[in-house]
Amino acid sequence: MKVRIMMRTKNRKIIILFFLLGLVSIVSSNLNSSSTYVYPPFKHTWGIVRATPAKLYMLLGNRVKFSNPLGLACVRLDTWENPQITADDDEVTVYGVNSGQNVIIYNKSMYELGVYGDQEVGDAKLNRPWGIAANRKGDVYVTDEGNHRVVHLKNPKADLRFYQSIGSKGYHTGEFNYPRGIALDNSGNFYVCDYANNRIQVFNQKNEYQYSIYDVYGPVGIAVIDKNEPWSYVYAHEREEFLVVLDSNESRISKFTLLGKLLKRLNAYEIQLEKVQWEFAAIDYYSQIHVTDRINHCIWKFDRNLNLLAKFGSYGINDGEFIEPRGIALYRRFGQIFIAEKEGAQYYWIGADVLNLTWQWNDKIRQLNIKGHLTEPSIVEVTLLDNKQKDLTTIAYRRLDAGKFELDWDGMVKKNLSLGITDIQNISVEKGDIISPVKRGNYTLRIQARATYSSNKDFVRTLLLPISIQ
Repeated sequence: MKVRIMMRTKNRKIIILFFLLGLVSIVSSNLNSSSTYVYPPFKHTWGIVRATPAKLYMLLGNRVKFSNPLGLACVRLDTWENPQITADDDEVTVYGVNSGQNVIIYNKSMYELGVYGDQEVGDAKLNRPWGIAANRKGDVYVTDEGNHRVVHLKNPKADLRFYQSIGSKGYHTGEFNYPRGIALDNSGNFYVCDYANNRIQVFNQKNEYQYSIYDVYGPVGIAVIDKNEPWSYVYAHEREEFLVVLDSNESRISKFTLLGKLLKRLNAYEIQLEKVQWEFAAIDYYSQIHVTDRINHCIWKFDRNLNLLAKFGSYGINDGEFIEPRGIALYRRFGQIFIAEKEGAQYYWIGADVLNLTWQWNDKIRQLNIKGHLTEPSIVEVTLLDNKQKDLTTIAYRRLDAGKFELDWDGMVKKNLSLGITDIQNISVEKGDIISPVKRGNYTLRIQARATYSSNKDFVRTLLLPISIQ
């Protein structure tokens, strides 16, 4: 089998952000993926997809260095919006907690970094900040673990400013005991992991306590999606709305309604993982859940029902590798994803991968069955190539959901097949088309998968699989 990733590039405005930051064949048998996330094309970033200590020094000198990076948040600010153009729609603000130095590092523009915390005093000064959440209006919330409170900051356009301190140490409502993760919904409510009090506390946009969720143990990470989210997929005529909480010694994922009703729960041992360190989570456009694992140096991706879709990454400094990944943030509109690690951060686009691919030819009914696993909802095209590697016929061209998939082909070769077929069971015959049974012999299947985000025009996952029809 040959596997390759095809890449196309296009001219786009450069984001300097992360310069700121019968016969059966089995191809694979696990969910380790190499293209669940893909680096943006060179023309989008000038090839700069990692924030490293050296790059940070180039921009800020000795003012700040990476020291225990933790939470991340990203948002497209309303004050950055120019309704007259669309070329800048993917320009987002990314906020990163640099806990070891008690500061927040963020981009003030596409070309300049800002720092909050190194010059602040009194209530405005942070002490071991952990999580961060932000909205497009410029509200930024930080869990200030060392001070047992939440800090509300404002970013009117390019400068973070102290606005209000919320809570103090204690166990009563509105008080905290080592708060960690935090999430913000589109109604202005924010959800706080009150770690040592074993609860989630919920506050409204006026920073007033609302209610608590107690069915958690030592919660550290949290993410939310609600029905007011403009960039979310509609399932059964309705947008998703739920909370994801990481707790129980960072080895459990729980899914709740926004009011705290438990919907589903997954322990690491249920998917044969002996040791994990799940600390931060993000929810994407399709309500899929991305979780960082510091101890295994990877990202785990789950569907909206907590079914495992993929594992991405391993220990190292090369492409697709991490050293202790921590915070994670997504811009749902374009599938931009940002991941903090021990001494920096990385910038990706959500891509697609095809795993666990098998094929089987049934000579009795003259049918080819193809099975596999998608890490992302994708446009999938399957083409049969002849022994000279030339296109013979299109077997399938359709959008498939993430997870397991299955395709059947009736063995009929249709020449002059036009693109745009969406149902291989009902291929129409048009004038000039020639249909005939496939001949016995050796062929190649070309399976291509494209994610539905902005990456779909730049990246395609391509697998070439030899098959034999007898």
